[in-house]
Amino acid sequence: MPLLRLIYSGLSCFFFVSCVSQQPELYINPHTLGGTAVLPQTEIAAFFGPKECQSVRVQDYKGYVIMDGLIDSSGKVRSLRIVQNAPDASRDQLARELAKEIRLFSNRSDSAIDPPATVYMIFYEFPRGNQALVYAKRSDPFDASDFHSGMVSGSPGNGKYCKFLKY
Repeated sequence: MPLLRLIYSGLSCFFFVSCVSQQPELYINPHTLGGTAVLPQTEIAAFFGPKECQSVRVQDYKGYVIMDGLIDSSGKVRSLRIVQNAPDASRDQLARELAKEIRLFSNRSDSAIDPPATVYMIFYEFPRGNQALVYAKRSDPFDASDFHSGMVSGSPGNGKYCKFLKY
């Protein structure tokens, strides 16, 4: 019986310490790109230099919207469906309007199927005006290496788009 109490006390202490231990710095503020696990931080970071990337990751956002859609032959993402939003649905229509700016182009002309895309919109309010960080990517499991992003110079490509848009 004393052995069971000792084991129980040890486990209780372990769980208590685990719960109060310091969280990684990345998740201290849940209203930043760096603190929100559902946003593709690493992929977005590829579009920025190290200094810019750090400032984007720690900047407080006002909300985000994640949408799924299809890339048509003109590169537009259409048939958008809201997958997730935070803190509420108040930016859903704005996200749909801003998504009209996205272009993902294919180098292949043999595909009759419109490939799927995922669109992330992260909304910021800056003193110089409101902006949305828009990140879109081809989201099917097939190789996207024949796709490139239009309208963004210096982008990694591969069926991806990343740009700040004013709203």
